[in-house]
Amino acid sequence: MYQSLVELTNDGIIVFDENLKVEYANFMATSITGYDVERLKKSDASAILGPYFFNLIQELLNYSERYGEKICAETKLTTAGGEVKDVEICIAKAITTSGENKVYAYIRDISESKRIERELREANEFFANLIASSVDGIIAADMKGNIIIFNRGAETLTGYKAEEVIGKLHITKLYPPGVAKDIMRKLRSPDYGGVGKLEPSAVNLVNKAGEVIPCQLSAALIYGSDGEEKASVGIFTDLRPRLKMERKLQETFMQLASSEKLASLGKLAAGIAHEINNPLGGILIYA
Repeated sequence: MYQSLVELTNDGIIVFDENLKVEYANFMATSITGYDVERLKKSDASAILGPYFFNLIQELLNYSERYGEKICAETKLTTAGGEVKDVEICIAKAITTSGENKVYAYIRDISESKRIERELREANEFFANLIASSVDGIIAADMKGNIIIFNRGAETLTGYKAEEVIGKLHITKLYPPGVAKDIMRKLRSPDYGGVGKLEPSAVNLVNKAGEVIPCQLSAALIYGSDGEEKASVGIFTDLRPRLKMERKLQETFMQLASSEKLASLGKLAAGIAHEINNPLGGILIYA
């Protein structure tokens, strides 16, 4: 019955004798290693598990005080077909009722979890780099108002360094009084882009020197798997260059308008002078 249970486990199990030869291997062990049972029994621990675990098994067998000790480590395992798998191997020593030393190796294929872990790490690195290199200021805070993300764009915009604000400065300190609370009200309302979102809106930030910085803000709430609010994140675009350009355009427009008015006045004056000159010419002719 116990052997049947061992055959059903998701872990590969290999039993080594005192000579480091394979005594038993379950079905999952053959599946993970790519070796059939007969080939496994003709192999030793070094050929199957590699030199590191071979040496560990030798140590366990040589020292009686290490009975019952379990050692686990992640490693690369090369299968019979040459495929390299990520595995976790645990080994432990046991003594049979007849006094024989046995070493049990438990092998778990973690290739898929490692692949997902690598993809998540790469995705996190990508988004971290994306946030860090954004020209716009990106600021995130938890629901207590503690700042948790503060990119280089936010540093340029506010004059603060990330280390000065993350976990130290409350998010409300970056706005004029009442503005942070108003932003959260809008984020929770369906009227400004939908619940949890804030469409681009004009807002003022307060920089380290106490100056008011006009910005365009797009914001969102971040929810956990339980649907609870976990954080808020805002993307801030500095409006000062745009406003400066708009002022210049307005000044240029006013100058053009003024020039056109002067030109129109000049034309009007010339027309009036012409009309005045014509009757005078007739009078002079007949005078």
